[in-house]
Amino acid sequence: MTNRIATPFLPAALIAVGATLAAFVPAAVRAQAAAEKPPLFIAAEVLPPALAAGSNFKVVQRVENDGLMNHYRITSPFGNLEAHSNAELAKRVQEYRAIEQLKKLESSDQFGKGVAGAGERVVKGGEALVTKPVETVSGVFGGVGSILSRTGDAVFGDPASNYEDNSVQAVAGVSEQKRGLAARFGVDPYSSNTLLQEQLTRVARAAAAGNLLTSTALGAISGGVGTAFTVIGGSQTLNDMLRTSPPSDLRRMNRDKLSRMGASADLVDLFLANRNYSPTYQTLLVDALDRMAGVAGRDALLKTATGADSDALAMFRQRQARMYASYNQQVQPIARFSANGNLVLAHGRDGRVVVNLPVDHLVLTETVAAALDRAETQFKSQPTPVVRELWLGGTITPRARQAFESRGWKVFEKAADKLIGQG
Repeated sequence: MTNRIATPFLPAALIAVGATLAAFVPAAVRAQAAAEKPPLFIAAEVLPPALAAGSNFKVVQRVENDGLMNHYRITSPFGNLEAHSNAELAKRVQEYRAIEQLKKLESSDQFGKGVAGAGERVVKGGEALVTKPVETVSGVFGGVGSILSRTGDAVFGDPASNYEDNSVQAVAGVSEQKRGLAARFGVDPYSSNTLLQEQLTRVARAAAAGNLLTSTALGAISGGVGTAFTVIGGSQTLNDMLRTSPPSDLRRMNRDKLSRMGASADLVDLFLANRNYSPTYQTLLVDALDRMAGVAGRDALLKTATGADSDALAMFRQRQARMYASYNQQVQPIARFSANGNLVLAHGRDGRVVVNLPVDHLVLTETVAAALDRAETQFKSQPTPVVRELWLGGTITPRARQAFESRGWKVFEKAADKLIGQG
């Protein structure tokens, strides 16, 4: 692993991730910390071959780390993208594979015959949705109540996220086709990847107008996108729900779950109003909280989640919640959660304190060192010694490990692989 010094790449989207630790530390203490500099990695040396390059993409060799997350730039004939974590990189690679297969499907003879057979429905239907949306919507559902149950979410319910279709596409059947296509090719139908969304929409629009996605048309493309990288976590039941349920139904379900677990109405409103959570990320986070029935203080996780100001941070928060849920089920029961700023701590029934962080590579930066010192001061003020565990999504530098272990922390690396996988 190359470890040359680089200027940290810190897009605004992930400044708040760094605040997970920074908010825990006063400036006076932070200034005293002896720090490491975030490293520069070489993609070919730190990534498995399947993630470093493929038939339709290549990761730029320079990979910068900000002390918590790795940041990647990806080039492709389909368009260039950035990924602000290992998990997001795996998701983008799968999406490039899906785009390639969708393009093959779109150019297949069977697909072309279906479009031709659909005739004016593909063109005229699309025009009607643009020029006469009210007439078209009324024709599809034929009732005000039915329309509002699917399209009036922003008026009578929680607002739509930044990553889903408009109401016209929803009632025209395009959104349903997109969910089906996304499930077929192993990608998130609510991805923030605009390249994927454009390709899904083109194929789904034709499919909705002409009923094109027959088994013959799907069979016309060679091979598949593979299933090495799962981008939608959780159970098969949850995956099926994300595929079959419109976003408005998912939001109502999530609101009901949060209310039943005792979250305050104001907190639920704040979380569901955060448009940075796609229906997928929102549902995964709420499902993780729901799976920790009986654990006190789950609202601490929900409170930190409300502050996500980007898709990248929303991904971080839902992965963190899922790590805690899996820890509770697979490793050790959690009694309660507590929060100090943006840092969420789990308290085990045996008294141990556990911190789960889905970070890529933890470096003993000034911020991390100061946070560790502050935590040590708090633990020393308690009457009995506290067992401490740090579960990291990825890896940790030797110097950072030594700093944590010398203060009594037991450090677990690559915990995300064990607890939640790459999704």
